Amino acid sequence: MKSQSRTANGFTLIELAITIIILAVMAAIAIPKFLNFREDAEISRVKAIAAGNSTSIQAGFLSGSTKVMPRE
Repeated sequence: MKSQSRTANGFTLIELAITIIILAVMAAIAIPKFLNFREDAEISRVKAIAAGNSTSIQAGFLSGSTKVMPRE
């Protein structure tokens, strides 16, 4: 009778399934956070533009200017 020794070559199906599940959970957590970064950046950009416009308008009133400022 031959003795068959079994050597481990690679990963088992359960190990691969667990790894895929862990990666899926991590992606489910990370993807919404990255999408919010874009939205937050847009909000910050609009606030900065509004602050600049506000400063220009205030300076115009303080100087007594009646000129209409051109659009950018």
